[in-house]
Amino acid sequence: MTRFRKRTVLLSQKPIVQKQSRYLFAAAVVYFAGLIWGAAGVRGNGEFLPLFAENLISLRQTSGFGMVCASAFLSFFVLLFAAFLSGASPFGLPVLGILPFVQGMGTGCVSAYLVLHTGMQGIWTELLIFFVPDALMSLLLIGYISKAADTSVKLFLIHVVQRKNTCARLDDFIRLFLLASSAALGLSLLAGGLNHLFSDLLSSLPAASFLSV
Repeated sequence: MTRFRKRTVLLSQKPIVQKQSRYLFAAAVVYFAGLIWGAAGVRGNGEFLPLFAENLISLRQTSGFGMVCASAFLSFFVLLFAAFLSGASPFGLPVLGILPFVQGMGTGCVSAYLVLHTGMQGIWTELLIFFVPDALMSLLLIGYISKAADTSVKLFLIHVVQRKNTCARLDDFIRLFLLASSAALGLSLLAGGLNHLFSDLLSSLPAASFLSV
């Protein structure tokens, strides 16, 4: 009898896991689309993406530890908070579809700008300063967006479709938001620490542009 109950619970949880996996896969695909878009758009001159990348890199190079941590945390927290608000709404799914693209576009344009416009210095700057915090923050955001999408869809089914056999655990969703915010704060400290450790060393490397080759 106990085995039968365990098997029933596992079977009932299987569709939930499959749905969350679909949301996770969809968010990852949209993120990589934004990554490619941002990397391709940074080749222009005087446009938004190159200017955004240039200003962000300049901020990292000229600011102290505290400012780098604050800017890294705030830029990520805006997207995380938007995902939280969208997930808590029955109509938040369209916004959740945009957020991974925005994160990917920002990461892609900064990485491409570093490599294309500053050559070997940019490659090492990307690897030593930007890559690890940005990659971990992107993974964190994609994971939270998949949970937010699942919660938003359930709220839509409950309040709009009025399906009675659907349950949305907002307490778990809020707890996950607090955990993700704490993790983002830790990753921001990591970003500031890496910038403080390697910025002086990397500034001595030549900054030849690959676009002129």
